[in-house]
Amino acid sequence: MLIFALGSGLAMLMMFRLMAESIRDRGDSRLAAEVRSLASDAAADHDLDLEEDLRLKLRELLRHEFPASMEKEDRLQSLAFFAQISSDDKILKFSCEGATETMRDVVSKLRGLGPGVLWLEVPGWEYPLRLAVAGHLEGKIFVAGVTPVADLELLEDVRDAALNAWILLLIIGFWLSWLSTRRVLARVDRLAEAASKMEAGKPGERLPVEGNRDEIGRMAVAFNGLLERNEEGVDHLRSMAEAFAHDIRSPLTTIRASLESALGDKGSRDGEIEEALAGIDRLKGIIDSSLDVSEAEAGVLRVAREELDLRAIAAELVDLYGALAAEKNIEITLESPPRLDYSGDPQLLRRALSNLLDNALAHLPQASTARLRLDRGADGVILEVEDTGPGFPPEISGSVFDRWVKGPGSRGSGLGLAVVRAVALAHGGYAELRSAKGGGSIVRLVLR
Repeated sequence: MLIFALGSGLAMLMMFRLMAESIRDRGDSRLAAEVRSLASDAAADHDLDLEEDLRLKLRELLRHEFPASMEKEDRLQSLAFFAQISSDDKILKFSCEGATETMRDVVSKLRGLGPGVLWLEVPGWEYPLRLAVAGHLEGKIFVAGVTPVADLELLEDVRDAALNAWILLLIIGFWLSWLSTRRVLARVDRLAEAASKMEAGKPGERLPVEGNRDEIGRMAVAFNGLLERNEEGVDHLRSMAEAFAHDIRSPLTTIRASLESALGDKGSRDGEIEEALAGIDRLKGIIDSSLDVSEAEAGVLRVAREELDLRAIAAELVDLYGALAAEKNIEITLESPPRLDYSGDPQLLRRALSNLLDNALAHLPQASTARLRLDRGADGVILEVEDTGPGFPPEISGSVFDRWVKGPGSRGSGLGLAVVRAVALAHGGYAELRSAKGGGSIVRLVLR
């Protein structure tokens, strides 16, 4: 409001000064034109009745400059005249309305003054005196003077009206600003009160969103969206914690039972210790996989790239899993170019392909087939496993690459495909799930 008051006041002041200058210039031009007209008429017509002409000019000047409603006090301090002055400063002829002695004092101060317009302050008078001077061929000059009461009173009225309008504008502006500010702050207070009442035990509560979608409304909508995402994150974190706790419970129980058995039975100590070590390795694998996925999602997983032949790695793993697949009556085939060169981390790539094959063998029914295909496409190197199984359950098909996500009855940790996506991300690519024609699914990795 202070900035508005200063700005609007400055604007009104500038407008008032421009108006005052315009009115003053208009009056100066009119009075100067009247004096020049007198000088021109006197020079052109030596038989001119100058006194009558002066009276006519004065009557016209009074009609313009002295309002009919002018008060008596103003008339006592006002003057209007036309005069002809000789070269030795004697007043030859004049027509005057007001104090004649004041006119003579004013004329005595015009010695040596050239043609033009000036303003003269009269001691004791409220308004100054506007003077115009013009000459003609005989060395005589004509002088006109007037107290511009009408113009100056008009400017005073305009100034008072502008000041009153400015004050009224500030009062109305302050009132409207106060009301609008209080209205906005009241909505903010309601949002703050609603937010303060939210408890951890009531995750479903949201901020009230009023009908208008202004900045406050959009802020409430955005905050509610943030609460939704936080709630989803908490639910996801809770499910991850439950899955993690469930997955590590089994190896920990095995480790404890093996160690207790080894402690009580010296003859079978070596076997139980081996089982305990296997459980520790399994637990370590779960933790390492979870950390690798976290680092890949954060973009900090270390990749030791080297030039390698992906087909050789894939063929090695197909041979390795072939025997296990034959026991389950599952056929694993490899489709690849004779050689597929790529610069990547061999350990991470082996791990991703192993997880893909593990996932296929764990969930495919007997008499199924799984095809590992390698190729080079427009986006990069493609590694995919296509199977003829039942496919992924619909409830998890959109989140199969998330940690701890696994289908009903799965005995895995829910990290296999999460690690696959982590390896793809670490190599600048991505992982996706597609449905195969005729049933089954396709898990594809694209490496750049």
